[in-house]
Amino acid sequence: MLRKVAKPMRPDAIVFDLDGTLIDSAADLSNTLNLLLTEHNRPHLSVESVRGMIGDGVGALVRRGFAATGEPVALTDHALLTQRFLELYIDPRRDHLAHPYPGVVETLQAFADLGIAMGVCTNKAQVATDLVLRDAGLSEFFTAVIGQDSAPAPKPDPAHVLAVCAA
Repeated sequence: MLRKVAKPMRPDAIVFDLDGTLIDSAADLSNTLNLLLTEHNRPHLSVESVRGMIGDGVGALVRRGFAATGEPVALTDHALLTQRFLELYIDPRRDHLAHPYPGVVETLQAFADLGIAMGVCTNKAQVATDLVLRDAGLSEFFTAVIGQDSAPAPKPDPAHVLAVCAA
């Protein structure tokens, strides 16, 4: 008896997260957080400590970093500290340490060669996302890139990924 083998489906598009999926940004985020902590006379955190704090955007990272090094961030100071983190992160005088994971470039190229559209949905700020993708040499692969501050709502709200799909 012959079995009919299903033909594999090929997607029209793929949406990726950025940090921890396409790029290893822990050293870069750790470096930036430590610059901010230094400005506030706080001790530095190791890359591995910061790696465990990544997720949910810069605001959450700032909150977690300050809580781990002393008093938590006052609600009234949170927005300013988050903005300062972003200023430090995108400072063109800094060396950025984020880099694609092994095999990412080859995988993205293979998808591009198949004509699959690709997008990025991230809780990183848009300006930082664009900078990281450019510096990592990945910008050319994506037709839609939407950071947290450009989305109708941040992840995990489905509106974020739906915005990338619509773009």
